[in-house]
Amino acid sequence: MKKERFTLVMYLFFMVLFFFLGTVNTFGIKYWNDDFKKEECTYIETKFADYQETKKSIIYKDKGITVYCTNGESYDINPACINKMLRDDISELEKYSDITILVHPDSNEIVELTANDVKLLDFNNATDVLDSKSTSCHLFGIVMYIGSLAFLFNTIMHIKSEKHKKYKKKHRDT
Repeated sequence: MKKERFTLVMYLFFMVLFFFLGTVNTFGIKYWNDDFKKEECTYIETKFADYQETKKSIIYKDKGITVYCTNGESYDINPACINKMLRDDISELEKYSDITILVHPDSNEIVELTANDVKLLDFNNATDVLDSKSTSCHLFGIVMYIGSLAFLFNTIMHIKSEKHKKYKKKHRDT
């Protein structure tokens, strides 16, 4: 007897997984990275306390940065917006340096960072990078939807095949 490569449960699992990934990458990313104006961002004047590099994620090959402030809050910089110069500039910031931050209206991410009257992360550059990342996520989401449809088709074919096998076995036995 030949072993089946995929069971019905596996087909259903991958169909739901691909559908979920398609939804997150198509609609979720649009929510977080949708076009927004500078005026919609939260403007914060505070003092720099510390920073920490975050773990690499599945989506980004670089580490992110979390900036800790004396106001007790922490804000993230999207890994896509980080380059070597920004990383170096943040590492050289002294504790209690005055900083101003523009925070994305739909997340806790910094889209502009100024320290000691020097712009370390520019709003326009950050939003351009987020837009390009958003486009690639949309494309990935569409591919995941197509994959979900392929698994749906395979699930239907698997069910038909099982019914056909049962029908043949039933009629062979009689």
